[in-house]
Amino acid sequence: SLHPTMGQDPCHPVDQGKCVYCGQNDPKKLEFDHRKAWAKGGSSDDPLNICLGCEKCNRSKGDRDWGWG
Repeated sequence: SLHPTMGQDPCHPVDQGKCVYCGQNDPKKLEFDHRKAWAKGGSSDDPLNICLGCEKCNRSKGDRDWGWG
């Protein structure tokens, strides 16, 4: 499910409503993910640190960073 404190989806135009990892586009399976892992200090307040991921990919990614390199 989408992050409850994010309000409107800042990722939709950038991520085109799809999981950045696998391309899943079912809104019921998408959630916000942190490019720099939240567990490693990644901010939920920085829109550039948020992307869309499906639940399966987000759980597989765990606390690894993505998209910074």
